[in-house]
Amino acid sequence: RSERKSMTGSMHNYQRPLEWENFLIDASIILNPQRDNMNEFAGKLTNCYLGKHPKRRVRVKTPVFDAHMSYGSNSHEAALARLIASMRLGRPFFTGEGYMHPDFAPGFRQCVAQFGTGGFGPWVDLAQFMGISMKYGQDAKKGKGGRLPGAKNDYEIAVLRCIEPFKDVNSPNPQHLQYSIEELRMRVESLRAVLGDDKLVGADIYGTAWNVEHIVLALAQAGFDYITIRGGGGTTGAAGATDLENKGLDILYFGKVAHDALKREGLREKISLIGEGNFTTPKAAMLGLMVGFDFVGTGMRHLIPLGCTMCRRCHTGQCSWGITSRRYGGRIDPEEGADMIVGMIESWQRGMEGLAAGLGFTTHEDVV
Repeated sequence: RSERKSMTGSMHNYQRPLEWENFLIDASIILNPQRDNMNEFAGKLTNCYLGKHPKRRVRVKTPVFDAHMSYGSNSHEAALARLIASMRLGRPFFTGEGYMHPDFAPGFRQCVAQFGTGGFGPWVDLAQFMGISMKYGQDAKKGKGGRLPGAKNDYEIAVLRCIEPFKDVNSPNPQHLQYSIEELRMRVESLRAVLGDDKLVGADIYGTAWNVEHIVLALAQAGFDYITIRGGGGTTGAAGATDLENKGLDILYFGKVAHDALKREGLREKISLIGEGNFTTPKAAMLGLMVGFDFVGTGMRHLIPLGCTMCRRCHTGQCSWGITSRRYGGRIDPEEGADMIVGMIESWQRGMEGLAAGLGFTTHEDVV
């Protein structure tokens, strides 16, 4: 995919790719006529908007986002490659918890800075960012606080996070930044006062079966511009095997519940939904849009074009490719890595647009 090639095979394709996609469309149940997306305006997913408020609608050219991964979780070169790719793809770049390196300052206008329970970072000049996201749930380590091992917390990371170096860094657990629904509205209003009305303010949550509907409604009523819901699967792959294999419900289920709840309360047109967790193929991403997410995010998939072999050593700081360790980061060429990521997303998008046209959809709004 990083060479901009499709990985969807036909019946007699004996050279089976490593990642195999099967997507059966039953033409008899399609209500809209199928379209030819190669020769007519059909199934186009290049005109999307994050945020629904007129002052804060950000045009996005792809519905596939790079998920939140902190600067401490990636090497400098890997984070830079991901940022460059997001800028070239015309989508926001989500920083993850812990602020960003000053070398990336020219791209801050494309970044949504995340604030979590650890409160790491200098938190100055916030107006230079596209927006702020409040972290109300941990992604990879479900039900736990975030953790950056001491081996990865070198002097540079410590300066950026305003903490002591070479010590394990933990975000408090549970993820409590507010203790009442009323405080949610106060937090949004205070951020608007600081940032201005033209900046996005989002919320990142990890939902469970019994509360995701209530959380989504509370956040929408509080005035957030978007909600990121996370299901099974981490971002960098730094979670324990037990977490990855046994925690987190199917993200498609969460998307359906959230979309229906917001629609029932008349709030769906006021807020955008982003889904993250186990979107590993264009087919899965397409299904994410069809159950009600405006956008989908994937983390580990963005690391594979940089050389990730899924060795499950992200949390140790021993990544041989220099993706999730700073020690070997020089092995990554940020420009080349960015081109590989862009190629992968362009391939994803072409596959998704072909499916959208085959189902009779014309635009991103039709699919959602």
